[in-house]
Amino acid sequence: MKFFFHFLLVMLFLTSCEKNEEFPEVTEPNPELKDIIYIENNDIILLPDTIADPFHVTNTPEITKLRIKISHDHQKIAYYDYIAKLIVILNRSGDTLNTITVPYAKSLDWSLDDQTLYYLYDNEIHFFGDSLDCPSIPQFPGGNVIEASISANLDLAYIVEQFSFEQGYTQELKIIAHGSTDIITIENNQNYEMTYVNFSSNESDLTVGYEWLNNKLAYAECYSGLSVTPDFNTQFNFDFFCPIYRSDLKCMVLGVIDSWSYHKVMAWKLNQDNQLKLFYESSNIYDGSSYLDWK
Repeated sequence: MKFFFHFLLVMLFLTSCEKNEEFPEVTEPNPELKDIIYIENNDIILLPDTIADPFHVTNTPEITKLRIKISHDHQKIAYYDYIAKLIVILNRSGDTLNTITVPYAKSLDWSLDDQTLYYLYDNEIHFFGDSLDCPSIPQFPGGNVIEASISANLDLAYIVEQFSFEQGYTQELKIIAHGSTDIITIENNQNYEMTYVNFSSNESDLTVGYEWLNNKLAYAECYSGLSVTPDFNTQFNFDFFCPIYRSDLKCMVLGVIDSWSYHKVMAWKLNQDNQLKLFYESSNIYDGSSYLDWK
């Protein structure tokens, strides 16, 4: 049923969309969009700015790379090597700085000072570097923790998935503010599975994504200030992945999968009417994967 609904959305888009005449020609680098990283042909690619040519950070397409994250100073990149069961930390030239052995890292990212890499394994947050003064996931979270993220303000957000014969798999978002033990719960009331949560580099800006098939998102909600009411939500007429929202810039960056299965990087701005307007679109990314980061 979800597949059929999504198919109808795509067909509606293909038959009714028109070229956006307001889309600007990019002639100068946009200072808000620097050092976006993504994966193409199983290699990490860095886009320095909106007019520069992207370049390879790695040239190892034989290594399966997942969950890439760039540090806040843009000098280090971490990813999960699915085959070797390693978190690999590189500099921006592609030299390996460190590796961490872990059976599977569901989430990973950098602390604000870039001195600590945290990752989710076995329903717990682990630290490479100094431990962070952030809330912990409860010892018995009530289900399987499938994603987690820590904000620049050291707030914690995580998604718990549970199974019952009556409802099948269900998900809830849990948020614990820094210095608190109270758990804020946001239930999944969408027709998709809640599978993605990400704090951006700006304070407590949070994006929650809902998946319809194989890491492809169909719907997203964007929050700021740990509010339980989203600043806005969006349902594009195409598959997308890794949406990242910054309220200070009124900007969302995400990866897109078009109808020909090409990947792109897109950036959108909130206008005065709280509507998203496209202001940057990359060229096609061939043989891409559903991972991207921007800080």
